[in-house]
Amino acid sequence: MQSIVSFLLVAAPLSLLLGIGAAVYYYLRYRRAPEPKRHPLLLLYALGVIGVAFAGWFVGTFAGISVACRSPNAGNLCGLLGAFMSGPLLATAAMITFARLWAKNALRPPQ
Repeated sequence: MQSIVSFLLVAAPLSLLLGIGAAVYYYLRYRRAPEPKRHPLLLLYALGVIGVAFAGWFVGTFAGISVACRSPNAGNLCGLLGAFMSGPLLATAAMITFARLWAKNALRPPQ
């Protein structure tokens, strides 16, 4: 169990790079799609990705802290699991989900 937590403490912050890469990938995939497509601004897309990433990090951090610090022998560093493990993992999941749904919805023809 300790080795899994140690791995996730290193891999979770690096997973944010995966989320950023997915956001770029889905944006480029959208841009290469044939017409007709909606034309939202890149700035709105970037702000949306940043917004959901922050919201995901916030929720994931506090959920991780509440779970990790629940046991009586948790120690005084239990909050680090939320800040450096569950927060970045949920932020990455939120970025990937937002980018995928945005690209899918943007490719629907305008009504």
